[in-house]
Parts: sequence; C-alpha cells; structure tokens
Amino acid sequence: MGQFTTINDYETEYISKEGLLLNQREGCEFKIFTFKETASNVKKFTNVTRQADEKKNGYQRILKPNKIKSIIRYLEANDNNIIPNNIVIALTLDKMDSSINDNILKFTFSEDEQALVIDGQHRLNAINQFDGDEEILVTALVGISSLEQAIQFITINTKSQSAAKTDVKSVLNAEFYKDTLTKRLANAGITNLKTSTVLDYFHNSNNSPFKGYLDWQLTTVSENRIIQLNALEQIVKLCKNEIEEFNDDEDLIIYFLSVIWNKLKIRFNECWELSLSSNNKECNLLKKSTIVGVTEYFLSEAIAANDYSEFFKFNNITEEGINELLEKSLFYLNNDFWNSNWKKGLDTSAGRAVLKSSIKKTVDNIKKGKDWSEKVELVISS
Repeated sequence: MGQFTTINDYETEYISKEGLLLNQREGCEFKIFTFKETASNVKKFTNVTRQADEKKNGYQRILKPNKIKSIIRYLEANDNNIIPNNIVIALTLDKMDSSINDNILKFTFSEDEQALVIDGQHRLNAINQFDGDEEILVTALVGISSLEQAIQFITINTKSQSAAKTDVKSVLNAEFYKDTLTKRLANAGITNLKTSTVLDYFHNSNNSPFKGYLDWQLTTVSENRIIQLNALEQIVKLCKNEIEEFNDDEDLIIYFLSVIWNKLKIRFNECWELSLSSNNKECNLLKKSTIVGVTEYFLSEAIAANDYSEFFKFNNITEEGINELLEKSLFYLNNDFWNSNWKKGLDTSAGRAVLKSSIKKTVDNIKKGKDWSEKVELVISS
C-alpha cells in the first residue's frame, strides 16, 4: 500500500508506488493515475465538496446513510459480493502539491486541503465501515481544476449508461443462470431488477422473517404455505406510497420490513409458531389482514417519530431505531391479544381501521394497568 510521511504539524505526504499512469487523451490538461489502496487509507486523504455545505465550488451530493447501509448489507450477504468500480478522486490544480514520475504518485495533503471524491463517496464509506482494510481501486485526476471536476461529476452521472433492463432480464432468465442468480440476488437484497422480486427475497433470503412459508408453489412442503403473497406485496406498496424518503427503493423497503417483522417474530415467538403450526387457525398474527394492518399501524407510528423524535429517521434507518419504536408501541401487546377470538371482515380498509384502533386501545390499556381487552372493538367476548 501507499506510504504516509509526516512533513510537519499540518501536512502529510502520500506516495503510491503501485499504480499506473493512463494516457487517454493527448491534449488532456490533467493526468490520470490509477492505484490500489485500503479504504481506510483513502479516507485519510480525501474529502468532498458540496453545495449543501455552502461551498461555492461544491458539486457532490449529500451522503445518504441508507445507501451506505444498503451497500454494506450487499457486502455482508456473500464473500463473492465485491465492488470492482474505481473511486474517482481529484487532486485540485494549484491547491495540492502533486507529481507523477515513473508510475509513482506523490502528493501532499492537510486538514484544509485534501483530495476530493468526484465519484464513489457512498461506496468508499460503505467499504470503510464494512472493513477498512479492504483494498479498492482509486483513479486520481491529478492537477485538475474545480471547473473540470464539476464537469467530470456531471459526465459520470449522466453519460455512464447501465445495461438496458431487457438485457439484464435476458441474463437472469437464461436457463444456465436462472435459479442460482435469482437466489443469490434476492439474498443480497437486490430486488429492483423486476425478475428478482420482493417475493423471491422473502422466500429465499436468510434475513427474511417469512423464509420458507410463502403460500406459493415454490414452497415445496404444502403445509408450510402460510403467508399470503398479496400481504407482502401490499406492505411493500404501502411503504412506497407512504414514505417519501424511501424513494421507491425496494431494497431499503424490504430491509425495513424485515427488521420490523423479525423483531415481532422474536417478541411473539410462541404466537408466531402457533400461527405456523395451526395454519393461522389458532392465532391471528400471520394472517394477511394482520400483516397489512400491523404494518400500517407501525408506519403511522414511524411517521410521527420521524417528525418529532431523535432516535428514528427515515433518511437513516437503523435496526436500533426500529427496535426502540417497537418498544414504545407494538411490544406492549401480549400473546392473548394475538390469540383471542377476533371479528371477521378485517381484510378491508374499514376492517384494518378496527384492527389499528384496537391495537392502540390495547396498548393504552396495558400502559394504564387495565385489563388489556377492555373496550377493544376487535375482540369477540367469549
């Protein structure tokens, strides 16, 4: 890896001897140098410039914590899940002392003047958080002006064209790849390709609370076909419609929903197992109307928390934040609530309204030390 040398109290010299000078355009005013380095070391000499930070020459986007976490989850899913793309950085003309000789890059940086990330800030931060010792490829644009940096940022984000979705689908559906690719992508939480769907994720992923229990032909044991597909599709659609910050990001939505329902699975494990073993006949927890209604209820609690709390924000979803919100709401419920005799006709908007108001009333009763079922409209008295 590169070598760091302290020059004085303010400046540090960095030298990379493991790179390659690229002569792509004869008349280019700046040089292109590609080298490998660990993510943690790249973080030491890089920064970003954003208009949001009131930098007059800013061009980078605001860092999105959810995007970083999504990349980390992808890396965690499989040892073969790598990120081969280069991180593109700029050594700004007249601001950073830099040179390239015999494929050796040398530059000086300080707290005030660092290399600027033009492309890859989310990848860099994600890999660094996942494992700072992981090696990444870095392409440095050496001696580049601020104007050219902005042009490169715009070019990278507008002219780089991903493969057409029809081309991607043709690979996904090829007999040679089909089953293996769908499972691998779903387990990594990649569902926005339309062929690897949210249902594939909930069926295959080790992180899915409903794994192996979807009510479809792919569940080979017919007795395990418990979870209605429409329930899962409906709660994903709910998140898309209700939460603007999710921005139709299915990967983030399925993570959010998986955390919620995995926590409920642990909290009410006896009810969960009873629902599965009785095919929802002796417990209401995993019925379609319950999955949709409970998710609707939690979303309303989450929207309020997003506006007024410090621990939960949609633009920075964390397992800890979701768990804390559950502890303040649904975790107050008891097993008797799920196992009691409920009214019929809950699989409508009016029915779910009854379910949600009944959850609220039950939580309120338990908080006040009353009988949990007192004036709970949902429950049929025995």
